[in-house]
Amino acid sequence: MTQTNGTEPMKYRGRYQGVVRNSLDPLNKGRLLVAVPEVLGNDPCVWANPSTPMATLAGGGVYMRGLEGAGVLVEFLDGNLDYPMWTGFWRGDATLDTPVAVKSANPKASVIVLATSAKNSIVIDDTPVAGGITLKVGLSEISLTDKGITLRCGASSIELSPAGQVSVNGPALTVL
Repeated sequence: MTQTNGTEPMKYRGRYQGVVRNSLDPLNKGRLLVAVPEVLGNDPCVWANPSTPMATLAGGGVYMRGLEGAGVLVEFLDGNLDYPMWTGFWRGDATLDTPVAVKSANPKASVIVLATSAKNSIVIDDTPVAGGITLKVGLSEISLTDKGITLRCGASSIELSPAGQVSVNGPALTVL
């Protein structure tokens, strides 16, 4: 796939906006089949390797999969078209909404949100006193803060305080 400019291979340095065409990597390595019109024009899509913040020999690390049609940022290792890698995603379309968990977070605090299209999320929030870690799946939620641990499932809840108090469904049952 290397293109030449006379006798020298052309170098493609920097990030390019692409689109995910297929996220089901047959080799299960986290690659994405991407189209990068600015560089590849009408050429076929290429499988781009992931660039993740961590990967371990034992299979640990960060694994993400962009959905078909998502905007993806693509780079070419050392500018070589034969070595594409995806480095992240971009929100360039009105249909790519910001996750609900981000919208409800304190805008003045450091926050990390991992969220899926189905609105499952992990939120790490550094808001003083109220911040903590929250895991949400549908109507279920686990929240860990300095004030205690809260488990919610629909209308039911269990709260554990640092003082050793356990409350079930608010004041309905309190164990000291």
